[in-house]
Amino acid sequence: MNNVLAINSHRLKGSKTKLKGHLPIIDCDIFLLRTILSTIVDNAIKYAESDRPLLLEVEYQKVDGFHRIAVTDNGQEIPSKREKSIYLLSGKYSGDASKVQDSFGIGLAGAKKLIGRVGGNLYHLPNSEILGSRIMVGTTFYVDFPILLPPFDKV
Repeated sequence: MNNVLAINSHRLKGSKTKLKGHLPIIDCDIFLLRTILSTIVDNAIKYAESDRPLLLEVEYQKVDGFHRIAVTDNGQEIPSKREKSIYLLSGKYSGDASKVQDSFGIGLAGAKKLIGRVGGNLYHLPNSEILGSRIMVGTTFYVDFPILLPPFDKV
């Protein structure tokens, strides 16, 4: 995760990133994990609100045979009517079109397909559902990686 944040450091100026707890070294296809996490961070930057600094929180836990990485942002929430379509090719959410001119709508669709090929999952919840209030708007994306990954060339 530190690598993903470092790559985007010029775009994260003025924002706050918080790593909650310990992020262990995960035995996995590093390219795959970096691609998925980069997509999530890239979207958080694109959909950040202009009236407040971007806040990114990253948390790790082991859950039922999976490494779970949660990335929470305080940007635009995804409207419920668009929640499923953001994982479809060209299914981008265009909340504030001025922020996503360089977007083609393939990031989350590709990331979900990649993680699915190794038996993992990518999904999200609006922060208002998680926190039960509107204290922190935005979205939390979850990446579930199997603890024991099959070899990528066998998938």
